[in-house]
Amino acid sequence: MVKALKIEIFLLCMIILIGLAVRSRRSLFSSTQQLLFSMLGYTSAAYIFFDMIWMLSDGVSTPVGITANWISNAVSFSLFAIACLIWFFYSETMQGSRLLTTPYRVVLLTLPTALVVVLAFTSYWTHAMFYIDAQGVYRRGFAYMIQPIVSYCYVIYTSLHAFIQARKVESLQKKAIYRTLAFLRFPLWWAVPSRFCFRYRAFASV
Repeated sequence: MVKALKIEIFLLCMIILIGLAVRSRRSLFSSTQQLLFSMLGYTSAAYIFFDMIWMLSDGVSTPVGITANWISNAVSFSLFAIACLIWFFYSETMQGSRLLTTPYRVVLLTLPTALVVVLAFTSYWTHAMFYIDAQGVYRRGFAYMIQPIVSYCYVIYTSLHAFIQARKVESLQKKAIYRTLAFLRFPLWWAVPSRFCFRYRAFASV
């Protein structure tokens, strides 16, 4: 019963995110902003899908269950970091940030996320970010905290930047946009049902 409710919430979040991604392509944003928001919606929906697979496979000690657990965790860890990076790019683009003015800076900003992806997919051999024990149960690795630190730093930085921008500008329209960017924190609200409410990996598994 509880697992069925969780799945329903996961599916509802996925439908909402995909709907937002589709509608963003018809918005009044610039093509770059449309593309980023659309990518954010699809990436977030994919993250929730693989987190759902993790929920269903965690604790299943069969070879198929353990394999699904490994794959779903590696992919969901990566997708969450990528979604936070995309939100950072979207928010900073809306703010006209100088951080995104050159390809060199964009590459540098992407490197922390690339590190998370590499650590996630090599954890099968290194157990750095996570590992699956003989009972098919997810466990944290010694480098687990790199993932939330990298992901949340993107969101926190751009939120603070937008908050400061909102205090500087006089235009009420721009002030409203910056305040929305400062307090929306898009990648975090859909992470609540999938991470915090059901079993937040950072604290539930050791």
